[in-house]
Amino acid sequence: MTPPILTSCAALMTVLLAPASALAVTLASFDDAVPQAPGKMQVGGGAAGGDDLFSGFGLLRIGVLDDLDTTVRAGVAGGLVKDGIGFEVGGAARFRFLRLSDTGVVDVAAVGGVSLAKAEGVLAVGIDPQLVASHPFRIDSDRDVVVSAGLGVALTTYAIDGQDADVDSGFLGAATVGVDIIKDLRLHLEGRLNDEITRFGVGLTWQL
Repeated sequence: MTPPILTSCAALMTVLLAPASALAVTLASFDDAVPQAPGKMQVGGGAAGGDDLFSGFGLLRIGVLDDLDTTVRAGVAGGLVKDGIGFEVGGAARFRFLRLSDTGVVDVAAVGGVSLAKAEGVLAVGIDPQLVASHPFRIDSDRDVVVSAGLGVALTTYAIDGQDADVDSGFLGAATVGVDIIKDLRLHLEGRLNDEITRFGVGLTWQL
């Protein structure tokens, strides 16, 4: 049986030998500033990668109120530790406090996201509050292109088995484009800077 101290040291060395991105969460969010209508849902999935991190995940958005919805994401993540595969789950609430009809230019929403990632003795919890602005460009009567930008703060707490937890903080920035391929089916492209780590994501969602 391996002594606990050796297990902790091995976990620590695994993280130190991994890239700096090892202590950040991995899933893309594909956020714009327009929540789902009450009772409506959006389902889909995607993949994201960059700086030796990669993930594949599914997502579900549910409209709660006129300007409020919630999102749940879950998937597998690679690169959290060196040569290891883990999992990540996350959730978010999105509240739109300015509409396009108010500003004449963009919708604006506050988004609060929380993610939990686990792999080989390493646990990372991310809290990512941000403001998101978006503008739709009409293609035809049934399809839009939606361009979005987000700014916020990325806070990541990570713990290694047998060690005290530590906290990293940094700038969060995101740019997202959503293109309606057909009515209710949207292609998402995202570039994200989170904890000084660059990630790119692609996904598809279906409006229910």
